[in-house]
Formats: sequence, C-alpha cells, structure tokens
Amino acid sequence: MLKVSQQNASAPLRFFRGEAMVKVLAEAPGALLLERLLPHPSLLEWVAGDNDDQASDALCEVIERLHACTGRPEGFQPLVTRWLAMREHMADGRVSAVRMPLYELACRVDWELPLAPQAPLHGDLHHGHVLRSAERGWVAIDPKGLLGPRIYDYATTLCNPHQQPAVVADPARMQRQATRLAERAGLDATELLRFAFVHAAQCGAWITDPGCQAGWEACARTAARLAGLSLPD
Repeated sequence: MLKVSQQNASAPLRFFRGEAMVKVLAEAPGALLLERLLPHPSLLEWVAGDNDDQASDALCEVIERLHACTGRPEGFQPLVTRWLAMREHMADGRVSAVRMPLYELACRVDWELPLAPQAPLHGDLHHGHVLRSAERGWVAIDPKGLLGPRIYDYATTLCNPHQQPAVVADPARMQRQATRLAERAGLDATELLRFAFVHAAQCGAWITDPGCQAGWEACARTAARLAGLSLPD
C-alpha cells in the first residue's frame, strides 16, 4: 500500500515499530510503502452487526499494545495543540454563532482535564483505523503521533464509528461502551466521557461539511450529558 503524505507520517510509525501498527516497508520523501492489510473482517461491520462489544475489545487490545511501546518519541505533538486548533477553527467561521456555546463549553472543559502523565499516543484511534494482519492480528494505521494521557486514545473510540452518527450518539450505547472501556483499562468512566466530549467538539470544529459537523456535535452532546456537564440551551 502506497501512502502519499505531506506530513511527517513516518515518525510515529517508526516509534511504534510495527507493534500493533502497520509496518513500513520502504519510504521516500513524501511517500511510504506500507504492508497491505486485510479489509475483512472489519470493525465497522462488527458495529453494524451484533459484535459492537467485541469491536471495542479489539480496539482495547490494539491500544494496550501501542501503549506498551517505550523509547523517546520524535515528531510527536502535545495533545493541547489540538485544543488550541479548535479555538482557531471556532474563530475562522467554521462554527455558527447559534452553535458556538457547545464549543465554548468544550474550551472550558478541556483545560480542566488532566494531561499528565504524558505518553506517546496514536492520536486518532477508531474503528476505521484498525485493520487485520494475517500474521499479527489487529493492527492500527494512520497514527497522528500525540503526547498526552493514555485515556485520550480510549476516548476517541467512543466517538466512533463516526460514519454512523445515530449509533455513536445513542446514550445507552455510549454509556455501555464507556463502562466497558473504563473497566478494562482501569480508567474513570466519567473522565473518559469528558475527554470524548472535548474530542468530538474538536472534530466538529475542524470539519467543514455541515452533515458531518452535525454528527460530531450530536456525539459531543451525548458525551457531555453522560459526563454530567450542563449543556447550553
């Protein structure tokens, strides 16, 4: 699989060294040759079927293996840069005035979230970014390379699969998955939901398609309510 990118995509791939991560076979300026992974089975198909919980377990397995990697990460960005970018997107007109209070709440909540201890993160772990290797099982693709608390990689999975907003924004489903993830990873479920709320808002502020933005905002509202946050009218 050939990946063409203007970004420094190889840095996080090199750090994770193929541990639960797609392998780099060769690279050149602006291009990476990656191992080809299997399109099936698909975690997206599992969620659409009756294997939602099993999909979450597979995501947890991949996250655990990624977080077990040690060393000095190079080219990774602090998670806070994403939250600063959310403010920039809010200011450049991507968010309408009537919906601005939701994002303003996210800006208040993000500075209350604990950012320590810092760890190398995938940064965008979701159902579409985990594929099957015939030899190594489930592995991740397209790491963004962030430095932040490990809870963030789990929180991003709660906001996905974003292609199915009615599923993702369902309160019963999100609460069940948050509880499942928290118990397996030893996390606080409420804090996990707060990170998910901020992540969904950050994605909503970044996206320009109105339909996709509405989906992220619906996910953000569900996570906020479950986390006990008071949403603006």
